[in-house]
Amino acid sequence: MNFFASSKIPSVKKDYIVQGYSPVAHSGQTGSDIFVNLTTKRVVRFGGDPAFDHFAIFVLNNRAPYFPFIYSHECPDGPFELVSGQWPLVTSVTEMEQLDPLPSHHHAAANQWFQDAWDARKDQKPTPPFNGLEHAFDALVNEAHKEVMGGMPGRKITGADLKVDNVMIRAATGEWVIIDGFS
Repeated sequence: MNFFASSKIPSVKKDYIVQGYSPVAHSGQTGSDIFVNLTTKRVVRFGGDPAFDHFAIFVLNNRAPYFPFIYSHECPDGPFELVSGQWPLVTSVTEMEQLDPLPSHHHAAANQWFQDAWDARKDQKPTPPFNGLEHAFDALVNEAHKEVMGGMPGRKITGADLKVDNVMIRAATGEWVIIDGFS
């Protein structure tokens, strides 16, 4: 399901297909299209989500092992900006490293950690350590708080979206990576 309109995106997708990328099925619910190149181990995400746009820009400015390596992030139709109180149908194109799904046997521990991290935050205690994700958790929650509390009328995010569904693994190193942090 692709819910955004863009005159430039079909030709951009064709360019990626020529470069060896193939579309893949995924469980994402944002209406994004994902293409992968197994030779280069790169993924390209075509999405119409202003919160992911904010995440990609945040990651590009805050490189860390607990975030995906983003090679490029563009909005061919222009930036996400409110028009008459509505988000226009804009598409971002994000090229990043290929990551692997978090193995299901880690889900219960990760879910418990996210609950513990949110509880610690609520109680104004330090975020408990967990596979290096505590640093990402703190950075993303602080950024979301800054954006939401800033009260800017054109803000792109409504909060942090930190949960096990947004965690993947970097197979080469075993590092856990947050792939999307905002809603």
